[in-house]
Amino acid sequence: YSFLKAISHIDLINGAADFRLLDRKVVYYLRRYRERDRFLRGIIGDMGFRQKILPYKEKPRMRGISKYNLPRMMRLALAGVLSFSSFPLKLCSSLGILISCISILYAAWMVYVKIAYGAPSGMASVLVGVFFIGGVQLVFIGVLGEYLASVLKEVKVRPLYCIAETINLPEAVKTQEFSST
Repeated sequence: YSFLKAISHIDLINGAADFRLLDRKVVYYLRRYRERDRFLRGIIGDMGFRQKILPYKEKPRMRGISKYNLPRMMRLALAGVLSFSSFPLKLCSSLGILISCISILYAAWMVYVKIAYGAPSGMASVLVGVFFIGGVQLVFIGVLGEYLASVLKEVKVRPLYCIAETINLPEAVKTQEFSST
């Protein structure tokens, strides 16, 4: 939860599960999310409605074991990161820039060593080229990923906003909003 809150714009409640009581307005907007892999905890947090935790004592499981083993929990976490963050793409671009800069510095150091002490090994020259090209490729993969992330946001057709309360609207307009789905 802390990691996802740090890399995304959504407000997650630490330790909150998908078992929730939802207001009719929240359900109305939730139904407008047409994604196949819904990260419900993130979607609810993304809507911006007030949330309150109602503590309860969870009874022990009567039979069987939980179906959410470690691999399923990891897939859920990955779905949350991919649904609400482009951090991995930015990390890819940043890593590419870092690798390219280090290879340029290493190339400058190799020129210094060549001038001061003689010829550096041929392998070092090859490594500089490989690391520089690899860094540039990572930068462009990150840029392409950012474009794909923006296309993905458009394809999801998430609501731009959720109206929590209306003031001075005729009752017919208010009820029409909720009955249209």
